[in-house]
Amino acid sequence: MVLRVGIDGGTAAPASGAAVAAFLDEHDATTGNFVRTITLTSTANTPLTISGSATSDGALSRSGNGQYVTVAGYLAAIGTASVNSAAGVARCVARVDAAGAVDTTTVINDAYRGNNFRGATTQDGTVYWLAGAGGTAAEAQDAGVRTVTHGSSGASTFIFNEVANTRAVQVSNGVLYVSTGSGGSPDGGASRVFSLGALPMAPATQTFLPGVNLTNPQGFAVLDLNTAVAGNDALYVADTDSSGGVKKYVLGAGGTWSLAARFLPGLADGGTSTTTCIQATAQRVGNDVIVLCTTNETNNNRVVRFTDVGGAASDVDAGVTLITAPGFMRYRGVAFSPQ
Repeated sequence: MVLRVGIDGGTAAPASGAAVAAFLDEHDATTGNFVRTITLTSTANTPLTISGSATSDGALSRSGNGQYVTVAGYLAAIGTASVNSAAGVARCVARVDAAGAVDTTTVINDAYRGNNFRGATTQDGTVYWLAGAGGTAAEAQDAGVRTVTHGSSGASTFIFNEVANTRAVQVSNGVLYVSTGSGGSPDGGASRVFSLGALPMAPATQTFLPGVNLTNPQGFAVLDLNTAVAGNDALYVADTDSSGGVKKYVLGAGGTWSLAARFLPGLADGGTSTTTCIQATAQRVGNDVIVLCTTNETNNNRVVRFTDVGGAASDVDAGVTLITAPGFMRYRGVAFSPQ
């Protein structure tokens, strides 16, 4: 399942930062065959839209229990200029189930003002954890990571803002993980993926993953692959630098993570030497892991599929393009479909 944004059938790319329509396209993760399109923008509840130019917007997250996919967006009409900073525009979480039903009743009016609302995640569709950025210094206190209950309207609860500029959030095995591309990380400025522990409902302290060194991380997946290591032990993360692709880190017995492999769009299957990934996800299938990423071409970008066969120990550039965005539309977040 991939988030497609833009004006369907349009003849030009959207104006910088303007609100555009959002669609979830479901395709077979092996063949790329089309399954269905779920329209987010014209739902009965609210007109959820996405920034047309902000590649950090539109991260997808499959819920911890696998029953939902969540999308963070804006309650603004198509064409709203600079939607991330337009006055009076509320933020919204769209929850989509396996039947394709879209629920956009969860509205946030007190957070991510004047900047991008990027991601939302949930364990079971009843409570969400949110990621994004603030605008002015005064607004930064409303950025970082916050939580909100399903169906609420207005107030959210502060969880963490030592890093105000957060990107994607994911729940994995009952633990909340966050990515940041901020140069203001409290450990001295590195961009990281960190944990906030067991689904916090009150202010929490970050735990960085030692050994995970990234330039500009966005979408990611955390998995438990190694029975010899307690808890989650594999991280697949889109690092949007020129040589990043999707990086795989594994947790060693000593508690330090190490880079095990990179999955590179590169020159494989229609890419160029500067092609990289903007969002990514991964799922175990038998002894292998299927890795999906969306690429960074300005228009007609792609969903690329990699296979981590039994746990790769070296870089992989044999990605296969599953689908290419049509017309002047763009792909953003990618997730495995809800079940």
